[in-house]
Amino acid sequence: MKVVSFRADLDLLELLDRYAMNHGLPRSEVIRKAIEDLVKGEVK
Repeated sequence: MKVVSFRADLDLLELLDRYAMNHGLPRSEVIRKAIEDLVKGEVK
């Protein structure tokens, strides 16, 4: 996999980290899944 970096508001990162912790997932996996779902939804 290739490393990608981006900027995000602190509030968004806090929500992201809370979601990841509650689901026992790493932050990067949550981000990958969210992007994948968004892109696949647009392609349909």
